Amino acid sequence: MKLLAKFTGRVITFNEPPTTSLITLTDTSNGATMEANAPSEKLQEKGIVNNGDDFEILLHQDDNGRQVPTIIKGSSPTEAQKDDFAI
Repeated sequence: MKLLAKFTGRVITFNEPPTTSLITLTDTSNGATMEANAPSEKLQEKGIVNNGDDFEILLHQDDNGRQVPTIIKGSSPTEAQKDDFAI
């Protein structure tokens, strides 16, 4: 599958389903950040239920050309965070 986009996210306000939750998303390709509403049940399925939880969204294209999103709890450290541990 081809990777189309990658976003890092953080929960601002988690709400119990069916109410949507407020999140921030950052496009890793250009650093643009935006606020968005997310389906709380999808976050809850991945254990992303606390304000401040970090996650990633990977958007792949399958062999049939369909876009397939994947949510992963946690996120990769930024370059700055990686440098914090440099000796």
